[in-house]
Amino acid sequence: MKKLIALLIAVISINSFAFESAGEKIDKIKGGQYEVVKINENNLTLSKKPFIVFDRDENGYFAYGSSGCNNFRGQIIENENTSMKLTKVMGTKKLCDTLRNEIERVFLSTFSERDFFLLKDNDYFILEFNDDKIYLKNNEK
Repeated sequence: MKKLIALLIAVISINSFAFESAGEKIDKIKGGQYEVVKINENNLTLSKKPFIVFDRDENGYFAYGSSGCNNFRGQIIENENTSMKLTKVMGTKKLCDTLRNEIERVFLSTFSERDFFLLKDNDYFILEFNDDKIYLKNNEK
């Protein structure tokens, strides 16, 4: 019975997250560091994975983090349909090895200047684009 109640609470909390505005979603996860563990169906097995931190200041919502080698920061624009977009992305330009360059290229091209939805399932937060998904896991215990 306890397991059934816990399962129902989990389903209700996951489903209610889907109907919140982009800002409400970011307010719930802001400040936490979210590691990129998968892009589409490709697991990232690097020792130093890309990560994203969502936050808010007097100018609005923003995200910053590491794309695996270089750091980035960008403004998050909320759309009326609960989607959002990372804009005005800027970052460092360090020389990276070939693998990290490719992961960085795929990650930033998927994430930058495209509308996305922030979703939640049991294990991940998911940045969902038309045909791409970035899976995030909170790596803070």
